[in-house]
Amino acid sequence: MMDAVKKDRETRFKDIPDSGLMVATAGTFDDPQQAKEWQMAVQAEFPEFQVVYMPLSCSIACHTGINAAGTGIYRIL
Repeated sequence: MMDAVKKDRETRFKDIPDSGLMVATAGTFDDPQQAKEWQMAVQAEFPEFQVVYMPLSCSIACHTGINAAGTGIYRIL
């Protein structure tokens, strides 16, 4: 996932300054500490960006299971 974010930064978002981008993490963690650790790991990988965490809904968790994690980069409008 980290490699995919780096690739998107280098290709899809190459013309956008860091200030115009945000990295988001998400997950179906049953332990809030695990969610925080995932967010912190992503933040350590991308210190130039603000990294936020968003819990995924039960409708996602029923497909992915508990403790699934994801991350992505997006443009701030």
